[in-house]
Amino acid sequence: MYFNRGAAWYAKGDPERAIADYSKALKINPLYVDVYQNRGTAWISKGNFDKAITDYRSALKLDPHSAMAYCGLGNAWVRKGDLEQSITYYSKALENNPRYVEAYLNRGISWYEKGYLDHAIVDYTAILEINPMFSKAYASRGNAWRKKGDYDQAIADYTEALRIDSRSSKVYVNRGNAWYSKGNLDNAISDYTDALMINPRDGKAYANRGDAWYQKRNIRSAVLDYYNALDIHKNYIRIYNNLAWILATCPDESYRNGSEAFKLAKKAIDLESNPFTMGTLAAAYAEIGQFKEAVITQKKAIDLLKMQSGHNKIDEFEKRLSFYEKNQPWREKNVKEGKGVCP
Repeated sequence: MYFNRGAAWYAKGDPERAIADYSKALKINPLYVDVYQNRGTAWISKGNFDKAITDYRSALKLDPHSAMAYCGLGNAWVRKGDLEQSITYYSKALENNPRYVEAYLNRGISWYEKGYLDHAIVDYTAILEINPMFSKAYASRGNAWRKKGDYDQAIADYTEALRIDSRSSKVYVNRGNAWYSKGNLDNAISDYTDALMINPRDGKAYANRGDAWYQKRNIRSAVLDYYNALDIHKNYIRIYNNLAWILATCPDESYRNGSEAFKLAKKAIDLESNPFTMGTLAAAYAEIGQFKEAVITQKKAIDLLKMQSGHNKIDEFEKRLSFYEKNQPWREKNVKEGKGVCP
């Protein structure tokens, strides 16, 4: 009774009551493997990963071949931030159950997070050999292909995922990102729009569609999408910075608004000070005529940029500085296709 009621509480989203019932079940029968496993999963939901690990280990003492317990240990170690340990336990789960889809999926995700993309692709492919209709495996493999820079393969996998499950706004966004990286802005905008039809509160879809509109020089639509993104995500650093950049540097004066650009740039700086947020703040200073502050801020941006290896933006940053030193604001006249808004 306690086991079934605990499972019911967990299914209703109440892990605390589930844990209480599982604990009562274990007082009656301390050799009940499934209860330890389920309580471990509930502990993960509560954020108590050490107690989860203890329960999964207790399950393995009773059943050394429990793939579920090994997989649970993998999940707990992921939450604790140790991907190496998680991969070890997912692998043990698969040794005991070579057709355990969840273990392949989670190990693939851990490989992906560690940057071992080929390993991740192998695991996602293994899932599809077991279950060719598992859309999440296609979507996850698409993410790995996209990170490898193989956008055609990524698009093919995202398309297959959407054929199986056409209601995933996240997959539409990711396919849109792949189209964007290929320079196909129209297809990217179409996918971001489809994502928003499914989930009108998808901030990433607004933000990324804004980038695509900007590359197409549709400034009005870009600005609207950026503001919509910020309405959903109040701490979206990139979008604060992008909006501030447009409002400070757009060659069409009807879109420029120095005071709003300054406010947005300050917000971006408050969230994260880096060469690009600092450079945008400098542009905002220049737009409102505070050239002394623009020079000081742009010099700080250049110093920060020089501390980062492999950057080819120094000349561009110094060119902007030369404008501010001549009491001239910067105007963003050229946008490179496929790049972000802010240089």
